[in-house]
Amino acid sequence: MTPSSDSLSSSLLLSRYGWAGCAGTLIAVTRNAGIVDAQGRIPKGRTNMAFLVDSVGTIIGSCLGTSTVTTYVESASGIVDGGRTGVVALVVGIWFALAVPFAPVISQIPDLATGPILVIVGASMLTTIEGFDWGSSNIEEALPAFITLMLIPLTFNIAYGIIAGTFFWIIIQILLMPVRLVKKEDPFVKFKLVGEEDMRVGQNQV
Repeated sequence: MTPSSDSLSSSLLLSRYGWAGCAGTLIAVTRNAGIVDAQGRIPKGRTNMAFLVDSVGTIIGSCLGTSTVTTYVESASGIVDGGRTGVVALVVGIWFALAVPFAPVISQIPDLATGPILVIVGASMLTTIEGFDWGSSNIEEALPAFITLMLIPLTFNIAYGIIAGTFFWIIIQILLMPVRLVKKEDPFVKFKLVGEEDMRVGQNQV
């Protein structure tokens, strides 16, 4: 591979990785905030703006040499306390700026002291799965969802969980194709449903 193709491959990989992590965080946080529509989707116009802000923040953070400036599920702690607008982010940013002189002292606080807070945040996010059908009749959807839920904490990364769950779902659908053919059903029915849903969401976002 040429240097240009290597750069392109790396850029595409990082963009898809970043998209998956951002999407998972946005879905969980917006549902926890109760600002999604009846179908559980982020309201029209807000999705693109959320991804745009995340992308711009990531680019600026990289140029400044900081850690990744992106959406984090820890935002749920602010939502639990009533935060719903960008004012919350501004207030948090101000407090972070004021805390910079105290960074050497704060950095001495062990992870063990802050870990329980993340457990509480994670527990508050589980309300987003209460309406999911975990029954045996929906096993082909429930298994990938379970894999996603388990791998997110085990890998310490939302994107890894989503990617693993997606691949597992694809494998299940491929294995079910012969079964659907025997039953004289469309073997690509679930793929078509996903495609139709993506098109419908895309039209709503225009």
